[in-house]
Amino acid sequence: MAAIEMFFNDGDPIVVHLLVAACEDICVPVMRAKGLKAFRDEIEERVRPEFLESWRERMKAPYNFFKHGGSDPDQELDFFDPKTNDMKLFSTVTDFIRAFGEIPMQATVFMGWHVATYPTLLTEYGAKLFGPISNEFAGLSAAGREARARELLPAAAIVENQKQNKKTG
Repeated sequence: MAAIEMFFNDGDPIVVHLLVAACEDICVPVMRAKGLKAFRDEIEERVRPEFLESWRERMKAPYNFFKHGGSDPDQELDFFDPKTNDMKLFSTVTDFIRAFGEIPMQATVFMGWHVATYPTLLTEYGAKLFGPISNEFAGLSAAGREARARELLPAAAIVENQKQNKKTG
């Protein structure tokens, strides 16, 4: 959930990307072990076979570069757009929900922001699932939606900590 908090608090986009990709690396094997498809697997089904390897390389290149950058100091990253972090977060939150069957409160705030920011992206089911929290962002400008997320995250973290304490206590 640190990646979500960093995302809304203008944290380093490279660190956000690394955290999200590392979470994806945890979620995907859990999902596959349960016989579920990861978000990226669903996307790959729509990529032509002759482009699939190139697609995979392009999707993993920033993460691999940041993770292993010190091994080849002369290597350069051809591309990294920090603006893609919101979609990477969306897919990884989706995978987390599928893998572990729970929605952390910080993820709920993120998904509400995402639904309000990209209202035509989700299916009716997705919009219904996160519609109530997206109402927190209704009618706000882009900057207003981000500010509202920053306001909601501390309370979400408290609720999430209380949930975790009940599980372990």
